[in-house]
Amino acid sequence: MSNSSSKPPSAEMRAAVDEAIKELEKLISDPTSIGTCPELPGIVLDRIVGQPLDRTSEEYDQTTKAYVKMRGEYLKTLALHPVGRSLALLAVGPDGVRLMESGHSPSSVINAAQTINQPVRFRKQHYNCHHVIPKSVAVAGGRAAINHPRNFVIANTTRRGRDQSQNPHHFWHALFLHPQTHRVVDQSNPIYVPRPVFPFTHR
Repeated sequence: MSNSSSKPPSAEMRAAVDEAIKELEKLISDPTSIGTCPELPGIVLDRIVGQPLDRTSEEYDQTTKAYVKMRGEYLKTLALHPVGRSLALLAVGPDGVRLMESGHSPSSVINAAQTINQPVRFRKQHYNCHHVIPKSVAVAGGRAAINHPRNFVIANTTRRGRDQSQNPHHFWHALFLHPQTHRVVDQSNPIYVPRPVFPFTHR
């Protein structure tokens, strides 16, 4: 991370995270939508107009560099926000929150095992910050939404093997988003994005 763990988040980032939390609260204003689709818990479909970018383009490269530069500050700010911190404690536990406070992606211990004459082995669940609308999609009307906290979600990440079904971000995008952006014509089109209604998500 480029941000020092001792450097406090900027006023701009604090305002952006607060805006993101308030935007998420608006998504769940209809109580009849809760529990109607158990297969996609806490998910709404967000219709955008966008166009896939060439991953070798300068625009994609600049967007990626800007994201890497600000990600640590975002994690710290989310851990300091009253609602964000409460959700973080529920999702990743106190150890995960401490990592976020230092600008790092959280992880949490999900079980421990010990055999005779062997040290205790801990198994961790790792989380990473992901874009809801991918960096490789140019949104009509400007690029500000891509690297804004309202476009981020902290999702548990399965790191080994080909079975990524327990990685909700990968699963939702592979199932629903990627087919819409595969080999599309060179123009903006409506795209439906699976958007979690919380900044943290599990499958």
